[in-house]
This record gives sequence, structure tokens and C-alpha cells, in this order.
Amino acid sequence: MASATSHSAVRRSVLPICFLFLLIAYASAEPSGIGKAKPSLPFYQDGEVICQGDIHYPDVFHATEDFQTVREGQALPPGLHVRMSLETGEKLARLNVPFRSDRRESGTALIPLEEEPLPVQPEETPSLLEQSGRDPPPYSNTGRISPPKDPSVSTPFETSVSQILAVTDVIDSNAVLRSLEDLEDLAHELYFGLEIASRPDLVQKLLALMEVSTDPQIRSLAAVAMGSALQNNPAAQAAIREDEPVLSDKLMSLIEAEAVPKVQERLLFLLSNSIGSSPSVTQRLDIGDTRALLDVFDAAGTGRDGKDGVRGKLAVFIADRYLDGEMQNVDETKGQRANNAGDDLGRQGVLGKPRGLLLWCKAFGHALELWRHHPPSTPLAREQVQAALAFPPCSS
Repeated sequence: MASATSHSAVRRSVLPICFLFLLIAYASAEPSGIGKAKPSLPFYQDGEVICQGDIHYPDVFHATEDFQTVREGQALPPGLHVRMSLETGEKLARLNVPFRSDRRESGTALIPLEEEPLPVQPEETPSLLEQSGRDPPPYSNTGRISPPKDPSVSTPFETSVSQILAVTDVIDSNAVLRSLEDLEDLAHELYFGLEIASRPDLVQKLLALMEVSTDPQIRSLAAVAMGSALQNNPAAQAAIREDEPVLSDKLMSLIEAEAVPKVQERLLFLLSNSIGSSPSVTQRLDIGDTRALLDVFDAAGTGRDGKDGVRGKLAVFIADRYLDGEMQNVDETKGQRANNAGDDLGRQGVLGKPRGLLLWCKAFGHALELWRHHPPSTPLAREQVQAALAFPPCSS
């Protein structure tokens, strides 16, 4: 009985001691995640961190003037200088600001290089042209036109030219046609086009064939050969204008006198290419000079005389030279003065809106009205005339 009592007393004395030890152990042990110190990140607020095990870093990359490693998951602000290290494969970034010296990276260390002095530029010696005090030659966009690489091509050209120059009143039409066909085929080359335009005797002979030959094919081929030589060839256009300053006047007379519509179309092709894009020729060939062409258009015969193809070509010519905004130098006052003076074609309003342009617009409209009752012999002509009417002053 005494032994049982003593054991009870021992248990009662030991239990408070055990409880005290447990309480001390619990107080000294912190739960997971509680009381753990956060990394010191002076540039960021709480919560803007990425944790990779025991490594903590901000979720937005903070750039300096030196390259630093961009850690996984970090967002890069815009405008930084970013590159990849070839040695470590890490992405590096820094502020994109100019440096006074170049820097190269070796491993992870940036080694500044010494600045090199800028070379002293020697004083430029004035050119001979500047020393002479003369103005430079005018700019030309034609460039140098080289002869064909194959010299044998020149042989048929010279043969054709010789045969054409030898033409007399009594001629073999077939031989002349073959020579003109060969010449037209070669005229598309810039070199041969310039050769044709630079030979006044050849130009005069071709013009004579257009005027006096009784064979419409010869007249047509002569016009096409010369027109092909001038087409998209500024050097050839300049050469022929130098030798034939009034070529456009001659061609308009030939167009007016020609009775065959197809030949008239070829002559219009030549007239357009002889003018090219030269503003001086366009200004000299004012709208008043197109009186003969307006008579050739002859709107009253639209759809019935077989000349609708000519009307279409004339509409394109007038639109390109006088109605297109790129070719106009509109002068409302000058044009109005010409109208008040009663000039039939408004010659004083050279490229403005004189009565001459309005007469062309009226002729275009008349032709379209007649085509409603008489379909055009050349369907494309209707579209060409409609396109011309879309330009002011026809459209206003």
C-alpha cells in the first residue's frame, strides 16, 4: 500500500516537469514559413519577388550601366540592351545608353578599353572644276549607251539603213518593206534607237516615205520604226529634237493629211514618242496647236467612219499632254483672259483651262453619246475616251 502511494506521488511530481519542457520546446520551434526573414530588396515592394529554392530575386529586372544576368522569369523593361553570353549561355542586359568607351566582356568581367584619338582629317584640296570657277555641266539621266556586245548585229542595221537611204521614186516595195521591218526590229534597242535619231539623212528619208509613198504599209512602217527608236529613249528624243526642232508640227500635218486610219494611229504613236516627257516641247506645243488634231478627231463621224481607233489614240494623247495633272501648269487667270479675248482654242492659256481644252472635252462627250447608238469599231477606244473625260476640266 505504501509502495503504490509513493509511485503516485512520483508521477504527480514528474508530469508538471515534462509539461514545462514541452512548453519550452514548442515556444522555441517556429512553424514553417512563419517568422522567416524576407530578402532585402530596396527597389521593390513586398510580393514582387521570385523564389527559386533559397534564391530570391525581383520579378522585374533592374538595369544598370553594366551587363547583368537576367534570371529565369524576370520581366525586362523596354529599351534595354540585351545580348547572350557565348561562354555561359546566359541572357545579359543593361541600360541602352551611349558609353564614352567601348566595353568588351570576358567571362563575367567587363574590361574597359582605352579611348583612341580620332584621326585628323586632312584638308580637302579643291577640285580642278572648283579651281576653274566654272559651273558643273548640267545633269543628264540618259547615261552612256553602250553598243551591242555582239558586233555582228550592226551588220543588218547598216544594211537596212543603206537600203532605205538608197530609195528613189521608182522603188521595189517589197525590198523597202523588208528593210523597214529590220530597222523597226532593231530600233527597240537603245543604242540603235539613238543611232537612228542621230542621223539627219535617215530621219529625213523616213519622213519623206511617210509623206510621199503611195503604199500605206511603207508609210505605216516608217512611222513605227522612228517611233520605236524614240520610245523610252531620252537620248534619242533629245537628238532628234536638236535636228528637227519643229518635228511635231510636221507630224501633225502628216496626220491631218493621212487618209488611212491605221497609218494615222502609227503617226500618232510617233508624235507622242517624239515629245516624250520634255516639258519644253509640251509647253511649246500648246493646246492651240492641236486644232488640226481636233479636226482629225471629227466627233460627228464616231462609230460610222472606221476611225474610232484614231479617236482613242487622240484621247490618250490629249489626256497625257494636257489633262493629266503631272503635265499641267494650271493658270486660271491666263486661261480666263484667253476665253474673254474670244480665242477659239485659247492660245494664251497654254497649259491652263482655255477654250481649246473645253472643246476637246465637248468632242469626247459627243463621241460617247454617239457610241450609244453606233458601237465603236475599236472597243478599246470607248474606254480611252472615257478615261480622258475623267480628268479636269472635263470632269468638272
